[in-house]
Amino acid sequence: MKYRMYSLVLRQLNPIQKGVQTTHAAIEYANTYFKTAEYQSWSNFDKTLIMLDGGTYQEMMKIFETLETSRCKYQFFEEEDLNNMVTSLVFIADERVWDKVAYPDFDPDFAEPHLEVDD
Repeated sequence: MKYRMYSLVLRQLNPIQKGVQTTHAAIEYANTYFKTAEYQSWSNFDKTLIMLDGGTYQEMMKIFETLETSRCKYQFFEEEDLNNMVTSLVFIADERVWDKVAYPDFDPDFAEPHLEVDD
């Protein structure tokens, strides 16, 4: 199984800030989910990180609310210098989500949650 990490970043930031905020959120994700099989596979083999425009702060909050109610593992970063505003949200998706040729009928609502890696 192949994985990609996606970052949704606040639109108003300049390109360098977007990269920094994505990195902060990715580190928060690693701190929280480092034992999951998906993170281990992504960090050891795939390493693809896709940074996307998350829109305005209000749009980012809608995305945040959607992630809150989903089964998707995600993490975010709140920038202290921007009044603790959420500046980046990250999550990992496996190839069933993005490879519609190989998995045309995949429904993420019925996917099994990812398991922890044994120590």
